[in-house]
Amino acid sequence: MRGFVFVIIGLVGLGYLTSACNSRTPSTYNNNYASTNTFELAAPLIEISQPLFTDSTLLRIKPSHPAATILYSVDRPITESDSGMVYSGAVYLKNSHDIYAYVSHPDFKNSETVSTAVFKINHSLEQADISISPPAHPSYAGLGPKSLTDQIKGSISFRNSNAWLGFDHPKVRIQLDLKQEMLLEQISFSSLIDTPSWIFGPREIRVFSKGKLLSKINFKEENSGHKSQLKSFVVGIPKDRYRQFTIEIQTVSEIPNWHEGKGSQGWLFLDQILVN
Repeated sequence: MRGFVFVIIGLVGLGYLTSACNSRTPSTYNNNYASTNTFELAAPLIEISQPLFTDSTLLRIKPSHPAATILYSVDRPITESDSGMVYSGAVYLKNSHDIYAYVSHPDFKNSETVSTAVFKINHSLEQADISISPPAHPSYAGLGPKSLTDQIKGSISFRNSNAWLGFDHPKVRIQLDLKQEMLLEQISFSSLIDTPSWIFGPREIRVFSKGKLLSKINFKEENSGHKSQLKSFVVGIPKDRYRQFTIEIQTVSEIPNWHEGKGSQGWLFLDQILVN
């Protein structure tokens, strides 16, 4: 992959990025401009040289205001009690991480926090056999199940993309045959979160091998204020040699009450499975 993949999330100018939703397909974005005299900074621009990498990748963050301070964190959301580290220049990342960032200036309100994810490829799955039941929705079918093992990372622009598989079912079942045994202790799932477009992360992931449950992880509900983000969901398994996995993913079968689609089936978007 050459050049930089630009991950642009957040506010456009001084406007808020919102979206209109419908009951079955992810919605399109519209720009609505703030009418208050207290302005919020636009979110920073996160640049990743290679979202999927084998050795290292370069992280750069650009502010929306030339005098603003960029604060960021790795693998932990930024909170009031943990405001993150001050960004002072490009950073090389050598492992999979979730990155969070916002900008601050004394004359403005802090920007919203934006995030993205990077993924280190420790084992290529391009030759693995994979099947998925039920299949992805025809509108978001990518290149079929192989989209999850082809080492092609999707962006937040999910429409008309062959990188993403979109599911609107309560449960997704994945059969994965690695073709040869590998010493592993972790499986990662690369997902898109875009709650205004009714796209949520998994609620629960179960991993089986040879009929035995290896791990079950429950994930918290996304905050209603989050914008589009790329996110990794990591499931640890007992360190051992494995060849075959059965993976069951529970989706958001009832969108929570804070969302205008409350009670409806949510979407799950996946673009890669990685093993470590």
